[in-house]
Amino acid sequence: DSKQLTDWSEKIMDSQYEWLFLNMSVTNDTVSYFGFNQTLIVYTVKMKRRSILYVANFLLPVLFFLFLDFASLLMSNSSGEKIGFKITVLLAVTVMQ
Repeated sequence: DSKQLTDWSEKIMDSQYEWLFLNMSVTNDTVSYFGFNQTLIVYTVKMKRRSILYVANFLLPVLFFLFLDFASLLMSNSSGEKIGFKITVLLAVTVMQ
């Protein structure tokens, strides 16, 4: 039954944190392809992405690594660790993506 499937899908979508479930509609139609009547069921799902997860998992770490990169400008040139530090920050950003 499509009503049970719709209710089950809504319950599953509500438990997902990254997406906000807005609406779901089901249309049922009978179409004729090649002389055979077939039932066509179309599910339309409207969702909105919650951006807080994207900000917390991607943007904040990138900004932190950017701050570390700018902090390397304060290191003295004579220490010789500036290049190694910048490479480490670059590798950290690469692995994070």
